[in-house]
Amino acid sequence: MSSLRSSSFKILVAFSITISSTNTDCLSQYCVVGIDPASVKWRQINTPHFRVIYPLTFADHAQYIANGLEYNYPAECKTLNSFFTKLPVIIHNQTTIPSSETAYAPKRTDYYTTSPQDWYPQDWVDQLIIHESRHSVQYSAVNRGFTKGLSYVLGEQGTFLPVLAFVPFWFLEGDATVAETALCTTGRGRTPSFEMRIRSQFVEKGIYSYEKQYRGSYRDFVPGGFYELGYQLVGLSREIWGPDIWGSVLDNVGRHPYTLFPFSFGIKRLTGFNKYGLFDTLTLVMQKTWIERDKMIHENNYQVISKNAGDEYTNYNIPVVFRDSLIIAVKSSLDDLTKVVLISRNGNEKKLFTPGVNLNYPLESLSASDSIIYWSEMVCDPRWSFRDYRVIKTFNYNTGKLEQLTHCSRYYVPSVTKDGKFIATVEVNPDNKYFLDILDSRNGNLVKQISTPDNILFIQPVWSSDGKSIVTAVIGKGGNNIATVDPETGKVELLLQYSSLEIKRPSFWKNYIIYQASYNGIDNIYALSLDAHEVFQVTSARFGASDANVLTNQSAIIYSNYTSDGYEIVKEQLEPSTWKKTSIPEKSAFPLAEKLTQQENFIYNSDSVPKIEYASKPYRKALNLFNFHSWAPLGINFQNVSVAPGVTLLSQNLLGTTITETGYLYNRNQKTGKYYLSITDESLYPAIDLNMDYGGRQDIHIDNMNDTIPIKWKELNLSAGLRLPLKWSHNVWGRTFQPAISLNYKDLRMDESIPYNFEYNKIISVNYSLLATNLMKTSLRDLYSRWGQQLQLNFNNTPFEKGLNSIFAGQLTLDFPGISRHHGIRLYGAYQKKDDPYYSYSDYILFPRGYDHIFRDEVYSFSALYSMPLFSPDWQLIHSLYIKRFSAAAFYDFARSKDQTLPRFFSSIGLELTMDFHLFSNVLPFNAGLRSAYIPETGKKVFQFLFNCNFNAIY
Repeated sequence: MSSLRSSSFKILVAFSITISSTNTDCLSQYCVVGIDPASVKWRQINTPHFRVIYPLTFADHAQYIANGLEYNYPAECKTLNSFFTKLPVIIHNQTTIPSSETAYAPKRTDYYTTSPQDWYPQDWVDQLIIHESRHSVQYSAVNRGFTKGLSYVLGEQGTFLPVLAFVPFWFLEGDATVAETALCTTGRGRTPSFEMRIRSQFVEKGIYSYEKQYRGSYRDFVPGGFYELGYQLVGLSREIWGPDIWGSVLDNVGRHPYTLFPFSFGIKRLTGFNKYGLFDTLTLVMQKTWIERDKMIHENNYQVISKNAGDEYTNYNIPVVFRDSLIIAVKSSLDDLTKVVLISRNGNEKKLFTPGVNLNYPLESLSASDSIIYWSEMVCDPRWSFRDYRVIKTFNYNTGKLEQLTHCSRYYVPSVTKDGKFIATVEVNPDNKYFLDILDSRNGNLVKQISTPDNILFIQPVWSSDGKSIVTAVIGKGGNNIATVDPETGKVELLLQYSSLEIKRPSFWKNYIIYQASYNGIDNIYALSLDAHEVFQVTSARFGASDANVLTNQSAIIYSNYTSDGYEIVKEQLEPSTWKKTSIPEKSAFPLAEKLTQQENFIYNSDSVPKIEYASKPYRKALNLFNFHSWAPLGINFQNVSVAPGVTLLSQNLLGTTITETGYLYNRNQKTGKYYLSITDESLYPAIDLNMDYGGRQDIHIDNMNDTIPIKWKELNLSAGLRLPLKWSHNVWGRTFQPAISLNYKDLRMDESIPYNFEYNKIISVNYSLLATNLMKTSLRDLYSRWGQQLQLNFNNTPFEKGLNSIFAGQLTLDFPGISRHHGIRLYGAYQKKDDPYYSYSDYILFPRGYDHIFRDEVYSFSALYSMPLFSPDWQLIHSLYIKRFSAAAFYDFARSKDQTLPRFFSSIGLELTMDFHLFSNVLPFNAGLRSAYIPETGKKVFQFLFNCNFNAIY
């Protein structure tokens, strides 16, 4: 057992190094998720279990969050039987991305508080409180026994590593989704669209293997490996084996991570199944339940309008009637970028434009007048990743011109009047105040702003045909409702009682409101009679109907109808005589969700949240630059992924703006050691980089008699630099522009016992650089950007020395599409010139593959690479390896030296075969393979192992 523990400890340390050194920006890969503007003034509230850090303007909401966190804390911890100590919660209100993250190195939770539009009837802040607190409890439940000891050795990453290595993400997110469902009357577990995709797959296509269902696929669309699948597995396990099952499993992970499969062993001890057996058993239960339910559904007659080529998974969403006889819609697939298409009534399709959809958030709205299409799109601040905007953009059908109507706005779901004069749009300001704004469609100027005393959130407003009224879904304290708004007076009239069931996308039709609701456990289209205030079910979808829009002749609706191959656009006649009158149920039609709630003796109720006025004090950024969260009794060089005797300390402040690495490294080959300190600060508009290292060095000196003499010296290196890391998007393009400058000082002190000295023992060097990129966004299956340009310039010199040393390097990379989809051509050209008689610079440019170094003062380099995906097998090999895709690349590299030293020409030609795969429970996707290079000048064959890891996949 002791040897097993020792081996496991080495594995965990090596895993820590791999994670931390995925690229040169090592720590930021899993610690830094964004930067707030420097102008934000911060304050903090301390409660018994939380430290809430928030912008000054968010004070009222911060007090509510602090109280809500404490109010929810005991219930959150109960079923996992674990309690955590003071947890930092950082509030970010400048971004329009509705999201959140909980990390453990350093330990903290980040809330992004802007409410989304496509959301179930739950206050977004309450959702963050319930869901994210559960993640902190999960980490705490693992931090015991052996893992607790590991945390003393490695700091907070000692707890994070067993979670990352052994606990599957389907559990982490599934359990948090169970918590958000069990502890309130809403939650995604009561949302039809949440289970719709996995239900349709199980019914129509069957169950995939554990790894494919969890990891996804490049070949097939696989829904919800983290959330949807995780919710069902965690929830059904709690229903069968009791609410405490997962606390015991996490306890086993924490106490016995050295068994390498502690999560699976913990499940088997309690259920008799390992995680694969549990998956097989519960997915069969799910499939049987859904098939029986499917047999009871009788679909209405409808006509399919969209034409999906083959069996490729494709979605057509938000169909909008355009120019009476045409339809525009948002089309998305695994195979291509999201685009807006024009569809004729017989299904013929034409691409109109590709919107600049950001991240994984789909285009949420479309609206059109006779000639102009309107939508909302996220636009990034070039410097601050936690500040962005939602602007309204337009496409002129007559001219084909794309334009931006508003700037620096926070507008969602614009809806234009039929005559094209006015736009109704939802505004969510940084302090979560909600407005319905009326804009002039010609220039985007504000005409009228409407709000309510109780700050209800307007959802997806739509104009009446005469432009005299607006209908909108709303979210208030009581849940969802439908309201009409008079744009002249601003009067808001609620049409229903508040409900915890979803209501979306209402629109006018004669004397009815047509809308989407989840009354019977499946999203369907309903009609509310404005005369009798009665509700009728219009559609009877098998899996889900959404985005209804009335045709111009008022005789039928078009809507998105879900199948296991994606959403299709269908047309259905409007015949009120055939509609089924229905009453709005008090509870959702999801038995599992109700059983989970029964297991809890607590329901989160915002009205019951205490109103304690916690003391608030300024959060001084200058006094909180350092937060040493992890360490190791080893010297870890994150730049070249190496481990040596020594010690390492890692710090990151809670705002994510300052990262510090410091420690001591001992070089066993040279038998010398050095101290080092690295500080990166991103809090100001230019980023600041400071580096220092000091220690002994050893080498061999060859004198004039060709005798080798060992020499020793002390070396001090200091550097200070400024960077301006700018990033932004423009339509489908992502762009970066980063100029930088650094001043470097080197001091060399030969040992007194050595009869030699350095010709230059003090050297000051200045480094200048510029990085500029312009890359088209990629689809899931793309290996590279289809079109892209990357330019990097570097110039270093020693301007303060007698003999000028310098290096200049220019690199240009161009990406082009290949002969088939997802194939790519990458061309690389570079030039480098050195003049370093006494101070040697490292090379910047890439040399032909197969060569370690080319020692030449002036070099031209060129490379051509053709890459292609080969096939996506979705192989689950044993229980620890899942292979998703094989890819190949052919390359030709060439370099030419202008020096007179021979040889002057260098080239290589070869192939690379790589595979994308997952290993163990780790969510990180790995890419590894083999490179074979042939060097014509020497006839030599070189084989190299390739390895890469995409840490960004966690977020």
